Amino acid sequence: MQWIHELSIAHLNLKDVNADTLTEHLGQVFRLGTGGAEAIELELVELKQGPEVPGLESFSLLFLGPEVPLLSQGIYGLWREVLGRLELFLVPLGPDRAGRQRYEAIIQHLRL
Repeated sequence: MQWIHELSIAHLNLKDVNADTLTEHLGQVFRLGTGGAEAIELELVELKQGPEVPGLESFSLLFLGPEVPLLSQGIYGLWREVLGRLELFLVPLGPDRAGRQRYEAIIQHLRL
């Protein structure tokens, strides 16, 4: 239950996150709390840059999770100790060939 306490300590603002920041965490596990007793682990497996648009950063993240439970589309708090908590809108894409569920998050924000 320690991770539940940690979730309330550090919260990242999405505007402070960029593709370079998250590229460092490819292949790493993020913990997701769903309100139940157990955290769900999602592995960040892919980061794709979006189209080049002046003044806009756009990229997508692909996570792999367990076959069950299947998360519905929505906003989830993902926790990684070195980053803190990051809230992302995750969309389920269905299972990969190994049966793990795929989830995508798309991030777009202005470059200041």
